[in-house]
Amino acid sequence: MTAPVLRTTALADVREAYDDLECITYKSIPLHVELLHALVGEGEAGKTWIAVHAVLDVLLREPVANVLVLDGEMNAQTWRRRLIALGATDDHLAHVHYGEMTDDAASTDLVIATCEALRVVSLVVWDSALSMLSRTARSENDNAEVSRVYDRLREIVRRARVAGLIVDHTTRGSSALISRGATAKFNALDISYGVRIADGCVPGPIEPWSSIVSVEKDRHGLLGKRADREAAFFPLSDGRLELSITERDAATHRLSPDNPVTTALAKITALDPAPTSGNDAYKQIGGNRQVCLKAFKLWKEQQ
Repeated sequence: MTAPVLRTTALADVREAYDDLECITYKSIPLHVELLHALVGEGEAGKTWIAVHAVLDVLLREPVANVLVLDGEMNAQTWRRRLIALGATDDHLAHVHYGEMTDDAASTDLVIATCEALRVVSLVVWDSALSMLSRTARSENDNAEVSRVYDRLREIVRRARVAGLIVDHTTRGSSALISRGATAKFNALDISYGVRIADGCVPGPIEPWSSIVSVEKDRHGLLGKRADREAAFFPLSDGRLELSITERDAATHRLSPDNPVTTALAKITALDPAPTSGNDAYKQIGGNRQVCLKAFKLWKEQQ
């Protein structure tokens, strides 16, 4: 009888790079098959709108594609209404398959079987991470629990050859646009986008506003210089919404010297005498108050 051994793969049989992983979007945030992506930001920054925009972009690029949406934040009517607001037709809606978030949202076999039953599925959306983890793990702060769930999501996107997109929240007031809770969430992602409201903008249904989408993680280097994108929201009088996502020259991810919090942190560090509070720092260096307060909090943590 042969003794059991570990399952291994000869490296000669392994795909050399991730360059051949198809990008399934054209005008939205880049999403690639077999990779797990996240949109992470504070409330009202436009995360779900950007996810809806990505869904429609997938369908515009490949009309025969299907999208699976597993949702614990809104409902089917709201997803339908948002897609229509962005210009979706009945033909597009016929290819968006909505399911309420359940205990099976991270079931490898069940989600893959659903993708196979729907035939050509290009994208699976989980909205949100908290609503999924509250049903599949003891806590979103437990690294071991979260890691087991996210390992299943990674297996789903690889075996089903789909792109995976998770909508997630950051801790309010955090200096970095990364997933709140267990670090295993961020560690498991292939690509993580941070979403923050642009300086001076107020989200609303009447006036135009913008959010900045930064590339906080790019495990395989697929996004080159990790440039920011601007998501510009233009409410129209008939209830529709025009949303355009365009690449910018700047890169303000958490490791970039162009990050506004990093820039404010350098200014605070150089102050003499040192500031006594966030408001004191803001009075001395000016700029965006929220950015300054985040930088002051980070500065205090480093003292």
